[in-house]
Amino acid sequence: MASPDNRVHQSSASAGHAARGPVVWIITPHRTVHQRIERLLRPLPAEVVRRERVLEDPRGSARPKPRPQLVVLDVDEDMEQGARVIEALRRGRLDAPLIVLTRAFTRDFGARILSLGVRYYFSQDFCESEFREVVQSLLRLPASEV
Repeated sequence: MASPDNRVHQSSASAGHAARGPVVWIITPHRTVHQRIERLLRPLPAEVVRRERVLEDPRGSARPKPRPQLVVLDVDEDMEQGARVIEALRRGRLDAPLIVLTRAFTRDFGARILSLGVRYYFSQDFCESEFREVVQSLLRLPASEV
């Protein structure tokens, strides 16, 4: 099932300009989740791009341009859809690390995303300092840049 709504939102500071550093792709239907993450990443030398939805065809829009160095995927409560999006990203040969955000977490979902190569997940009400440390590590940024 492909979503017809595939809009891309770039942070206002980077819209229309060349990437100012690593590209971080945020996949979420929730504006508040996007705004919170964007606020946390604003001090970083990174371009934040938001996608509300992703087509499941990895040959289509699941291939971002420019390709991200990190993807933050908000699965909310739809674990099945979240796993399908991860699978589509992998089929599209997206090798960027993924951070999964979820409102609820189950052991089965954890095992499934682990088998898909996801090593980091957070609750939607995540600890900001811990999240920032993980992002810094995954983007390989020195501590002074965070």
